[in-house]
Amino acid sequence: MTKSIPIISVLILSVASLAYATNQTAICPRDGETAGFTGNKKVDTDHPLDRSRDVCEYSHQHTVQDANGTHTETHTFWQNCGD
Repeated sequence: MTKSIPIISVLILSVASLAYATNQTAICPRDGETAGFTGNKKVDTDHPLDRSRDVCEYSHQHTVQDANGTHTETHTFWQNCGD
């Protein structure tokens, strides 16, 4: 039992470090607001072996006011994970 505690700790730390390896926020190209990382990633199919070209999905809610009143839009976009 005592040997499993260090192994579990290492596993938890490595999973946490993977979560922080990706930028957690990005600037929305449509309105310049900050969008959060959704957790979705895709491999660039043109360069599948170059993992630095992976793209991550970001999304945020944007409030719009027009002649019909106020409503909320969801802005979702993909961006290079390293940018």
